[in-house]
Amino acid sequence: MMKRIALALALLWLAPAPGAHAQGAAAHVVLALPLDCVPGETCWIANYVDVDPNAGASDYACGGLSYDTHKGVDFAIADVATMDRGVSVLAAAPGIVVGVRDGMADISIREADPELVKGKECGNGVGVGGPDGWFMQYCHMMRGSIAVKKGDRIETGQALGLVGLSGRTEFPHVHLQVMKDRKVIDPFVGVGRNAKCGLGSASLWRADVLAMLPYQPAKLYIAGFAGTSTTGDGVRKGRYRAETLSALAPVLVLWADIFGPRQGDELIFRIDGPDGKTVVRKTAKLKKDSARQFVHIDLTRPGPAWPKGVYRGEIRLRGKGAGEAGELAVKREVTLR
Repeated sequence: MMKRIALALALLWLAPAPGAHAQGAAAHVVLALPLDCVPGETCWIANYVDVDPNAGASDYACGGLSYDTHKGVDFAIADVATMDRGVSVLAAAPGIVVGVRDGMADISIREADPELVKGKECGNGVGVGGPDGWFMQYCHMMRGSIAVKKGDRIETGQALGLVGLSGRTEFPHVHLQVMKDRKVIDPFVGVGRNAKCGLGSASLWRADVLAMLPYQPAKLYIAGFAGTSTTGDGVRKGRYRAETLSALAPVLVLWADIFGPRQGDELIFRIDGPDGKTVVRKTAKLKKDSARQFVHIDLTRPGPAWPKGVYRGEIRLRGKGAGEAGELAVKREVTLR
């Protein structure tokens, strides 16, 4: 589970002074998607801005997908293997590059000395000053991938670099932070708020992008089959993704990694064999809220070999984490030969 640590991710040395780069009285910036990805398929929002001014944390929808003092929106990709293949970080809005940092290693904070990132929690990043005191910051980018330099004028959609694992983070993602005159602005709220919970009256997201980012408390974001014992660490590094397995595999494991499951949520695992009959169906209830949770069901080989053919698996999540939909589901299949 991700540690909910209060982090000051802002690289204030990147931020322009109020009014810097002013180009008129723009009411607000309009944001495009900051990654070359498909929300809900190849990227997911793992954390939102903490809008609770007190101790504790609350996202814009009055949910718990944030942590105390979190200042941006975290767009996560599947795993380290996906990161290694390269996922572009894109400029969400135009502006002028006011600062960059590069050279920090791509390594989970769980495996690194925290002192090495002290004061550099953002990792490799790019700061962009916009009109009328607006500022965008992109954090945790891949070492050596930064494609812009200080003073460059950039346009919406321009590649800034690649998603990485630098700074204080446990998973590959880009942290997009938006500020106005040095004040953090939640892109989902904008500068206006008519109600305590929900979108603000002037969300900063472009309309088509906002439509791709519905609030979803939990995400069944990666899943698969494995023929060996699995671990959450291995899954997050991109292992256990084979589409075929040996019929001699000692176990058959159906797994998933979940962002934001809630206490009391019900998990239903099901595996159907090549003949269409259900091999196993198991239900379990989650005992606590989690920022991230790895779940799995393991089957031991029933004899000298598994029956050959296609095995189909499904994992469903029911409860608070599923939000208004009431249920989330992910399906995977694997061929045993």
